[in-house]
Amino acid sequence: SINAARELVTLNHEVVIWRAFIGDVLFKQGNIHEAIAEYKEVGNLGLIRLANSYRYLKEYQSAIEYYTKAVESEGNSMENVWYIYQRATPLWMTGNVEKALEDYQKVHTLLGTPFYSDVRYIIILYELGRIDVAQKHLKQALLEVENPSWLRQIFLCVAGEISTDNLVEDGLARNNMEIICEAYYYAAEVCLLNDKIEEARKWFEKCVETNVVFDPDTALCTPMNEYELAGWRIDQLTDIIHDEDDQ
Repeated sequence: SINAARELVTLNHEVVIWRAFIGDVLFKQGNIHEAIAEYKEVGNLGLIRLANSYRYLKEYQSAIEYYTKAVESEGNSMENVWYIYQRATPLWMTGNVEKALEDYQKVHTLLGTPFYSDVRYIIILYELGRIDVAQKHLKQALLEVENPSWLRQIFLCVAGEISTDNLVEDGLARNNMEIICEAYYYAAEVCLLNDKIEEARKWFEKCVETNVVFDPDTALCTPMNEYELAGWRIDQLTDIIHDEDDQ
């Protein structure tokens, strides 16, 4: 399929679309740097693809740069919600916590309903010690989120109304790898907020073991936020343990 697409490019037939297609195929084959070279030749069509590609390579500053360009290119389009939503993850992982919070707030405003971004927004607020703001947002989310729903279960776990074990059991019972990945990740974050470090690490590792690298609900090989964040948290916890051993 790549050869046929390259032939169409040489014939100057819908060049931008076919070069983006070539990049997508290369990405799926694991040739990320070659994919990036194609994406850089297709203008705005390549922006979100470049952001996701650099993020996959853990080149987070470049990912943030291209998410921002994608946001700017879309103007007031509803697509902006998802670009902002995705940008928040590398912002958080690179220590730009306030900017990540701003993005999560923007997503909440644009969607007008609780989403996974709100869960992570609340987790960050708790982590920063902004308990009153976190609890206010959590209380509002529980009032507004669809009932019953899987997302509501996550909010209930963060609120301490169901246990992390119950959340994981619920996730496993749904027999959906995306939900199972989410269950392990959010159970781990709740454990971390409660200083249950070893239990948190166990759930983060379980999350990574699901191997849900890409979000199955999206196109363009978008990283699965929970999977990616779990890997980042494992690295953080490993560094903490090493620092304690050195003391």
